[in-house]
Amino acid sequence: MKLSFLIKLSIQNLIIDYNHSKISFFWIPVSFTILVLAKSFFLGDILGMDNEYVLYLCIGVWVWNYISIAVPFYGDSLFNNHLLLNINIAPKDILFILHIRLLITFLLNLVILFIFIQFFTIQFNFGAFIFSCLLLTLLIHQIGKILSIISFYFRDLTQLINNMMVVLFFLSPIFWYPEQLSTSKIFYIQLNPVFHILNIFRDAIMQGKYNILGFQVVVGLLVATYLINLIFTNKVIKNCATKI
Repeated sequence: MKLSFLIKLSIQNLIIDYNHSKISFFWIPVSFTILVLAKSFFLGDILGMDNEYVLYLCIGVWVWNYISIAVPFYGDSLFNNHLLLNINIAPKDILFILHIRLLITFLLNLVILFIFIQFFTIQFNFGAFIFSCLLLTLLIHQIGKILSIISFYFRDLTQLINNMMVVLFFLSPIFWYPEQLSTSKIFYIQLNPVFHILNIFRDAIMQGKYNILGFQVVVGLLVATYLINLIFTNKVIKNCATKI
């Protein structure tokens, strides 16, 4: 009963953002489609990309869209309790509702990605793709829990996150190929977790294979953030309930 209630709140919260729209939150996939087409139309010529660039870009934008929306949302989730119209609810449930809301956005844009896929000849690895989706959503939720509690007590982190997301966007191969970098810079780009996240999705969809290094990095991050939450964050979240 409680689970269905929280899911319902997640959907209602998403609808509120598009309260005066005729198609409601279906603007999410529409906006995603427009963004991909606009970027591929211009960047494909500017950067001299090949015929598979549209799909390459679509995967990158899809993954980045989820990350870039989720990270700031989690950072503000506990401090800005207007997420649920000031309903008195446990902090862990607020994070769960946000998690479901983000999953809806993730899946809506996934529909558009699958439409784009139909126009390309690829070797789609369903197992690698599902595993990648599971790891990404779990990892973002674990990172989000850490950011939510730190931002709750140290509000300057919110501004830092917003600035770092801009930097991370340009340092991630979302609309450019890593091969375009000089050899000396390839090493540094591999230190970027988003680089590996993008790789596990692109290899699963475009090449039909498991990116072993990418999975090792993402699983390692997931285990590390889960342990941090298990040992520290989960307890602190319970204690901050009276301050929300």
